Amino acid sequence: MDKSIQMVSFLLAAHMAGVGFSGFAQSQVLVNQGEEMLRVIAMDRNDPLVVLDGELSRVFDGQMSVAPADYYTDGSVQVLSKDAAMGPNYATTEDSFIFQFTAQLSADRDFEDCFALFVIVPESGGETFVMREIGDIEVGEDNRVQLHMPVNPGFGGGQYRYLFFSKGEEIEVIDPERDNATLTVTSPAASAQGEGPPDARAPELRDYSGAEAVRAAVEEEFYPSYPAELVGSGVSGLAELVFSIGTDGRATQIIEMAADNAAFLREAQKAVINTRYKPAIFGGVPIESMVSGLFVFGELAQFAEEIQIAEYSDIGDREPDLAYGFIPGIERFRKGKKSTFTIEVTVDPLGRAIASNIVKTTNKELAQTVLESIGDWVFLPAIEGGEVITKSFRKTIAIE
Repeated sequence: MDKSIQMVSFLLAAHMAGVGFSGFAQSQVLVNQGEEMLRVIAMDRNDPLVVLDGELSRVFDGQMSVAPADYYTDGSVQVLSKDAAMGPNYATTEDSFIFQFTAQLSADRDFEDCFALFVIVPESGGETFVMREIGDIEVGEDNRVQLHMPVNPGFGGGQYRYLFFSKGEEIEVIDPERDNATLTVTSPAASAQGEGPPDARAPELRDYSGAEAVRAAVEEEFYPSYPAELVGSGVSGLAELVFSIGTDGRATQIIEMAADNAAFLREAQKAVINTRYKPAIFGGVPIESMVSGLFVFGELAQFAEEIQIAEYSDIGDREPDLAYGFIPGIERFRKGKKSTFTIEVTVDPLGRAIASNIVKTTNKELAQTVLESIGDWVFLPAIEGGEVITKSFRKTIAIE
C-alpha cells in the first residue's frame, strides 16, 4: 500500500468523522520532524517537504495532521469540470484499489509548489487520506489535474473531499459541488451512457465492486522488422515499451521506452502504433488501459511477446527528448570539421515528430538530410501533471 496512505495522522480521521472535512475555515498541513510540527510547503510526488534551516527538506517518515490557518493564500482557483472514480486496480491483486481524479481548473494568478489533499470515505471499507504533488497552476483556464492514487479497498459509493495548497497555504477553491460529498452509485455502463440526473453524476464516485475485468489483447498484429541499419551486424536484443490502449483498440500514448540497441525502438514503436488491439473491458464497458510490450530482435527473426498489464504509477514531469535518430549517409558528414545543427521538433504522445525545422546549422546539406529523415526518428514524449502531452523542444546535435 502507498506510503502516504499510512502516514497521515489520525487527527484527519477525527475531523472527517466530526464536523466535515476539517472543521476549519482555512487549513494547513503539518508534519512532525522530531518533536516539532512543521508546515508542509510542497510535495515531491508522495513525500512532504518542509523548511529546515532556510532550505526545503524531505520528510521520509512522519505523522501529518490538518490544523487551522489564519488565511487563504492570495488568489483563487475555479473548478471548471471534474470527475472521480474508485475501483479495483485490475492490473494487480484483487485487494488493490485505485482512486482516479481529473479536473480542469481556471486560476486568477500563478500558483507554485502545488499539492492536493484527498479524503476518501467509502460506504463500506477503509477510509484513505492521501496527498499528491499536482504541479504548478498557471493563470488562465489551461490547467489539468490528473491523478491515479492507490487507496484502501472500498465499496458502495461514499464520499470524497479535496483541498489544494500552494507553498503550504490553502488555495480558495470555487466549486459549488465540493461540499456535496454524498455520491450516488451508478454502474459503469450507466455512467458511460450519461444516464441519471446531472447532480447524480458530478462528482461521481463509481462503485466497481464485483465488476468483471477483461484485459486488453492483440487483435491484428503488426510484426516488427529488423532495423535496416543493423543488417549484417549480428546485433540482437530486446525493446520494451509501456503504452496505453484506448477504447478504440489503438495505442494512444507511449509512457516509457527502453532497448538494448536504440535502433530497436523505431521498429517497436511502429509495431505498437500499427497493431490493432481489443481494448480492456471493465464492467461491460471498454476502458483505456496501460500495458507493456516486449519485442525480441535478431537478424533471423523478430517477434513480440504477449502484452502485459502495466501498473499505474506516478510519473514525474519531463520534457520531450530524442530517443533514436538515424541519419542516412552520416559518414560523409564526419569528414572534415565538426558539423552542428539545432532542431525544433513537436512531439506527439506516441513519440512521433509531427512538426520540425532546423533552427541553426553549420552544414546546409546535413540540415536537409536531417529534415528528410526525422519522420523516422523516435522521441520520448513529454509528461506534465501525469499526462502525456504534445510539446515542442529544441536540441543541438554535433557530428564529428
